[in-house]
Amino acid sequence: MMSQKGEKKRKKKKVSNTDTLQEQRKNKKEMEFELKLAAEKEEMYEREKQLKISRLVQEVSETEREDLEESEKVQHWVERLCQTRLEQISCVENESPEVHLEPLLYLCIS
Repeated sequence: MMSQKGEKKRKKKKVSNTDTLQEQRKNKKEMEFELKLAAEKEEMYEREKQLKISRLVQEVSETEREDLEESEKVQHWVERLCQTRLEQISCVENESPEVHLEPLLYLCIS
């Protein structure tokens, strides 16, 4: 009888060891899966971040281009206005040399 109890204990111990080994393998696979999933999430996060950065750079470039175009238009109109004022001054100067030109110069500068 004693030997049967000892044998049962050994079988339980073997089964228990086998169960533990299987449980460890299962846990290891789950852990590997979780790590892989975490790595994929991190990769996706990095890709999204890079896309956002690219979009922002593109928006800034577009805004700078638009600002430059607007600035060039303003510069063009200012130059035309000054040219017109200068032409007006020349006309007035040619018509009546005794007229003071200071008020007209002020208009061109402002």
